[in-house]
Amino acid sequence: LNSVESYNFILALSIRHGLSSSTRALIDSMAAMRIAPNVETEQLVVRYTVSSGFWKQAWQQVMRRYGSVQAIPMPVLLELLAPSPRDHLRPRLLSRAHRIYVRPSSRPVEKPPVNDQNPSNGPLDPMLLIMQRFPRLALSDLAQLPTRVVSYMVRGLIRSGHEDEALVITKKHIMTLPRHPTSKQIDFARRLINLHLSTGQIKLVNYKKKRKLVEGLFALHPALGPNAQTTSLLMRFMARSMRCGTLAYFFYKIYRSRWGDATDSLSVRRRVIQYALKQNKLDIAHEIATMEPPKVPDPPIEPPDSRNLLLDVHTWRARYPRHGRERRYWRRVIYRLLQRRRRSNSMRQHRVDTPSNNISPAI
Repeated sequence: LNSVESYNFILALSIRHGLSSSTRALIDSMAAMRIAPNVETEQLVVRYTVSSGFWKQAWQQVMRRYGSVQAIPMPVLLELLAPSPRDHLRPRLLSRAHRIYVRPSSRPVEKPPVNDQNPSNGPLDPMLLIMQRFPRLALSDLAQLPTRVVSYMVRGLIRSGHEDEALVITKKHIMTLPRHPTSKQIDFARRLINLHLSTGQIKLVNYKKKRKLVEGLFALHPALGPNAQTTSLLMRFMARSMRCGTLAYFFYKIYRSRWGDATDSLSVRRRVIQYALKQNKLDIAHEIATMEPPKVPDPPIEPPDSRNLLLDVHTWRARYPRHGRERRYWRRVIYRLLQRRRRSNSMRQHRVDTPSNNISPAI
């Protein structure tokens, strides 16, 4: 009964049910009985400390135990990435949360490196040290990571300015996809690729670079292709061009003819109309506004789920996406288009009715 496996089982249950006092008593009892913990025990202790709001203390304990980020086991490292930041902004009132029982280690603690780009800032963020380890993982190790961790890594590296390392993780994840991936795997790979379009200055040069980048990523797997969000994010880099309306129109036509209706949506058409109005291309805006509504792609055929055989359950977000916000935006841009057309017609009619000064009146 007094084995590390039994303690790990009870620890996992107490942490799952939020029994802080029982968890602390189990950790103290394990230390008093001199039961050597294993990696699973350290993983559970880190989970308890992080969920209690003491992420910094958990990081210090792990670094004191292993000395460097490269030596930390992957299960323990994933526990440091488990919760979202808002889950541990306010620590709970725990009197002995810093007392964590770990095996003593004779390894020297490695000091965090100093940022070479700006040494005055001091050590790097611990989360950045963790994220910089993942691009060096092998494909087999990366395939075993949860999709939430992969998304968190790519987003964090892109926001911190390490786009090359984020691109390495994205490419490795795409290469680990099976030959016939499921719809969820395809959607997640698309979201990873679209994350690389969220940064960069609004310039036409960046549009060409980003388009070449995402098309190269989609070419890594035959089942991947852009969606409406990809089209909208690529159009974002045309906003400051003098020919933004014409460029967006031809780009929309080319992408739709090449990739199908999956790249079309009301948000994409609304962006084309906005750029056309900005360039004063009312003919382009009128053509896009009078097109047939975009077709919603049919959901892929998945194996039936026994939970949904009796009742077809739809979430509130699926029934009312964004609470009808896109429809309201669409009506606003159509109203702007109608105003511009009325103004243009009235000015044209005014020119016809007003005689020119160069033509003398008839005698």
